[in-house]
Formats: sequence, structure tokens, C-alpha cells
Amino acid sequence: MKTCSFHGCVKDAFCKGLCIAHYQQQRLGKALKPLQQQFHGLSEKERLMKWISKQPNGCWRWMGSIKTNKNRLQKEWHGQWRNAAGVNELSHRAAWRILVGEIPRDALVLHRCDNPRCCNPEHLFLGTIADNVADMWDKGRARLGIVQGAAHGCAKLTEDQVREIRKSGEMAKDIASRLGVSRTQIYDIRKRRSWAHIE
Repeated sequence: MKTCSFHGCVKDAFCKGLCIAHYQQQRLGKALKPLQQQFHGLSEKERLMKWISKQPNGCWRWMGSIKTNKNRLQKEWHGQWRNAAGVNELSHRAAWRILVGEIPRDALVLHRCDNPRCCNPEHLFLGTIADNVADMWDKGRARLGIVQGAAHGCAKLTEDQVREIRKSGEMAKDIASRLGVSRTQIYDIRKRRSWAHIE
């Protein structure tokens, strides 16, 4: 992706080589000028530290904006902010860059504490994608194929409801309607194609 052709702007180009804001300035016939940053004279480090709350467990909790991901089930996710270049950046990466040093091109900033909102450089370390996956398995955060039943993040039923479905003589469409699942799900439960671990 190309960046804006206006000198000093690092935003992604939108149209005619300009970012959205500079393109709007041009469209309205205004002279192009640098975009205003609302930093009120604070350095990046001062701005970063304003959004951090130091916790008793040693974590530095990010109190600003949180990056959302609709596809993830976890509610706790990484913080984010807009850096001095006007680019969105994850808060723990910003903490490493500002307080420790530059991050190599393909490196990730990983958490020792498993708290995605922590920005304490002592709780962070550099690694690769492979290091991140290995860390996830070592700490027991990866439970693919192990989590069953109601503990699974996508489960809509409880173990008791599954037992009730198997014992019930009620029609599948009625049970499905009452419990908010599909008829296929009811058939699969009764034929033990799903929830097979429940007697």
C-alpha cells in the first residue's frame, strides 16, 4: 500500500496519491497542510504513560482504546493508540519501541504475563510467530481438540440439555426451536455424532 504523497504524511493513500484527509482538503479547494495531531505538546513517552495504570501484580494495564476483533471469543484484547506518525499501533508494541528500542521488522512483542493489555517492558519479550505459538502451548492456552462440551467457546447447550435431548421423545423441530439450535444438531446429538462424550 502506498502512503500519502503529501510531505511528512504517513497515512495510506486513498485517491490521487493522497490520504483521505488530504484528498478532502484538495477537493474543497483548500491549500494542503499537515494534519493536526491532538498531542498538546506531550512527548510520545508522556502520552503513553498517561494511559497506563500500574497494577499490584506488576502489570502495566493499558487504560485507553482496545483493539476489537469480532472473530475472537476473548474479551480482553490488546490496547491500541495513535503514535506520533498518526498510525494506529498496538500499545504493548508502542511500549517496547518507546521504552526499550526499535522492533526488528518481522518480530512480535510477546507477553510473559499472558495479559494482552499489559505494557510493562519487563513482562514483554521479542519473538517470532513460532515462539508465540510455542509459548501458547507451553502455558496451556491452546486447547484445540481438548475442550469439550459446555466449556467449548462455541457451545450453545449444556451437558444437562444434551442428556434431556437424548431421553426426550419430543420432536426434533420442537426441541430445536425451544433451545435455539438447528434440527440437524438435535439429530447429531441423538445419533452421538456430536457430544459423544456425554452418556
